[in-house]
Amino acid sequence: MVIKKLVWYLRFLKYKNNKKISMNGIPIFNSRVNIILGKNAKLDIGEKVVFKQNTSILVKDNACLQIGSRTSTGHNTEISCGESIQIGCDVIMGAYTYISDSNHQYSNKDIPIKDQGMFTEPVIIEDDIWIGRNAQVLSNSIIKNRTIVAAGCIVKGKFDRGVILGGIPAKVIK
Repeated sequence: MVIKKLVWYLRFLKYKNNKKISMNGIPIFNSRVNIILGKNAKLDIGEKVVFKQNTSILVKDNACLQIGSRTSTGHNTEISCGESIQIGCDVIMGAYTYISDSNHQYSNKDIPIKDQGMFTEPVIIEDDIWIGRNAQVLSNSIIKNRTIVAAGCIVKGKFDRGVILGGIPAKVIK
């Protein structure tokens, strides 16, 4: 038990002194959590946040990711923030959740897609949300309070509070 606590504390110390990360309380970093922060990036972490195994977080240059209190990622979650992602309090993410506010540009047929840059549109995930396994939340999405996102769902757009989303693309199913 002592070794387990020591390992957890060492993971916490890895991020505690990073000036780009603000923490309200002590989050739990399980094994193989990877956080990459670009130039002038900012990561705000609320109280009692849990990062499960193999969570990857990328906050690009000048971008801001906010994660509210009592939120937890699922195993193998990926969050890619190019400008602004807000994740509220009491959000539960299933394994393999993917959240991104950016996408590749592709309008010029004479330039390879990889060379056309990215565009970003904010993502807002409000409070008390359950995101099922393998779900994706894409740029320009707003998920309001007390919503359930079904497993495998791909969310792009704005949805009212208290609904159940399902499908590809996501739509209100209840």
